[in-house]
Amino acid sequence: MKEILDGITRLLADAVEAEIETESCPTWLLRPGRVECLAMWDTVSGMYGALTGLVLPDLAPSRERRRLDVLLTYKNGEQ
Repeated sequence: MKEILDGITRLLADAVEAEIETESCPTWLLRPGRVECLAMWDTVSGMYGALTGLVLPDLAPSRERRRLDVLLTYKNGEQ
């Protein structure tokens, strides 16, 4: 699988004008916790509870780390 991903990444470099990062975890992919949500925490955790029936932890457990195989960042900053 890694060989396929590496091959696709090399092809992307020729096909797009963007910075290419592999196995990246941009901030917009991280699950916000109590600190990041500030005053919206009650709303966010309430919605989570209503949808799942579970209690949203203050911090995302380390096992919930997410990453993208490839992240493209274009010259205008869009990802």
